[in-house]
Amino acid sequence: MNTAWKWLLAAVAISFVTTGCVEERSFFITTNLSQCAKSTDGEGGSVGLALGVLDISSFGMQLGYVFYPELQNDMVSSVSGDNEPERNRLLLRRFEIELDLGTLGEKNPGIPGQLTSFVSLVAGTINPGGKAETMVKIVPDALIPFLKNLPTGGREQIIAKIQAVAEHNGSTLKSVVFEYPIEVCNGCLVKNLGTCPLFKPEGSIPVNNCGLSQDSIISCCRDDAAGRQVCLTKDDLDALPTKPTS
Repeated sequence: MNTAWKWLLAAVAISFVTTGCVEERSFFITTNLSQCAKSTDGEGGSVGLALGVLDISSFGMQLGYVFYPELQNDMVSSVSGDNEPERNRLLLRRFEIELDLGTLGEKNPGIPGQLTSFVSLVAGTINPGGKAETMVKIVPDALIPFLKNLPTGGREQIIAKIQAVAEHNGSTLKSVVFEYPIEVCNGCLVKNLGTCPLFKPEGSIPVNNCGLSQDSIISCCRDDAAGRQVCLTKDDLDALPTKPTS
């Protein structure tokens, strides 16, 4: 092989590597736009979080952690260049999730592998230069019973490694891995009200908009009529009638 061909093949190889790298890094998760956390004005919803909190003490309910990713497609539109159909629109297909349980895993041996390494299907599109929001459960409900020996007041941290997978012009494209720490606690967020109120409580009680025991304080109660435990949202409280005056 002559020198000219060697240089040409080397240039092509570099081109392929560079293109692949740019494409991967142009598709990524920016943050967790939590619907459960308190915003700066005291209301819940759409708060970018760098750290999640999951309280597993919610009265027997097996609730995992819901992640609200904002996804970004930084690729440039292909339409302006050739007037052909858009080739850089991404079609979301799934999330691939790996959980590093750290000390919790060491203290709870025998956790099935499918609870710490799994796929969650999703559908949606992200246009070039655009963003999209969705939701995915990154800590499965079925994992929580394996963590129930966490003592009251105890706190441990796990790391969720999340990749979004999309179809890009007929090929599969994975986002950059997003590592998201979650503090797992027993009793740090849930306020037990006992029996659920029949009327609007006097004064304020803590709630969050998603009704899950994650990311901010929430009030949970026992619904005797339904025979189950529930955690209350603001809408649940607003729907209660005002106690009649005697």
